Amino acid sequence: MEAVDDPELQEWLRGGLEAWRAGEDLDRALGLSGPQATKARDAAIRRCADLLDRHGALSTWAKAGHVEAAMKHYESIVWPRRHSLPKRLADTPLKAALHEWMTMETANGVRPIRVQRALYEILRF
Repeated sequence: MEAVDDPELQEWLRGGLEAWRAGEDLDRALGLSGPQATKARDAAIRRCADLLDRHGALSTWAKAGHVEAAMKHYESIVWPRRHSLPKRLADTPLKAALHEWMTMETANGVRPIRVQRALYEILRF
């Protein structure tokens, strides 16, 4: 294996190892999303879907569409104003779930999910 002379890579590794030595989880120290973060994001997505389909009348595809619309609205309107507020200040259960979803992605580097097809894949299992 050939050594890589990349200052940004070296700084990322150095910072990550320092955080790991200080006791932080390795995935988190390196800014990588672990499986727990992905599972937590998916759980928040499922909570949003359940809150949007209180009567259980929607198909999985329809729920995914409603979740997509709710997240796009939250991300463009609410999140910029409230992203720094604690979760307990969310005034509805749906906003609390959306806040948790956004926080999980931004704080843990989890891949953002915003497209109905990807949401459908999460919701169908």
